[in-house]
Amino acid sequence: MRLIPSIPLIPKRFTPSDGKKVSTLTLDNGETVRIPVGTFQHFCVNSVHCNPRYWPHAPRSARNPAKTDDLEDFVPERWMLDDNDERTNSSTEQLRKSAQDQQQQHSERSIDALQDHGESDISASSLFAPPRGAFVPFSDGPRGCLGRRFAMVELVGVAARILKDYAVELDVRPFLGPSKMASGSGMSHAAQWEESTIHALSPEEREVVYAKASARAWRILDEELSGLTTLQQKGKEKIGLRFVRRDGGGMVFV
Repeated sequence: MRLIPSIPLIPKRFTPSDGKKVSTLTLDNGETVRIPVGTFQHFCVNSVHCNPRYWPHAPRSARNPAKTDDLEDFVPERWMLDDNDERTNSSTEQLRKSAQDQQQQHSERSIDALQDHGESDISASSLFAPPRGAFVPFSDGPRGCLGRRFAMVELVGVAARILKDYAVELDVRPFLGPSKMASGSGMSHAAQWEESTIHALSPEEREVVYAKASARAWRILDEELSGLTTLQQKGKEKIGLRFVRRDGGGMVFV
């Protein structure tokens, strides 16, 4: 939800309550911008979710070495405050102090606390708490999404139910080389790979094919996501997943 929010842009119209015709906005560089009444503004959710002022980050990206941070990478460890982790240490002292202050001030957590208060619903001082307004997948304030609590409960419930029985992985069959075609079956290349073929890979082979599958998935996300009210994948290429049963009972491809 940080990297791929459902709504990438939040439109706002400037309507001051004090009756003024023009308001001023001071940018980070000190420049002052005058905003007339009735001006439409588009709040870019993706930009604030990847702003190094508000999020722990490493000084480099594993996906793109040219990047000076890893905020466009999916790194769940980002939410953990660890003095031995480079993401925590590279963050500004102001950012770390803000997170710690919020964790001390709010002792009661709720399922929507991450959205409403900029903090985790898990009571632990080691969890990173983004400042309010830095994590807004459901917008914020009085016009925020009314269904955000239900959405969060549903998301956690579905994820817990699936992950209880399945491990979710990228489908690497297209990168495994020539398939073992059944004689006269006429079935497609991807459909012919059996579970035993994938599990027979050596650790080195697994690393290579999963790296290729990961690179392809990120390329599709980078190039083919487009916004039409909500963020959607519009291209013809799809990202294949496989759900592997934890009890060894086989797998399902999606």
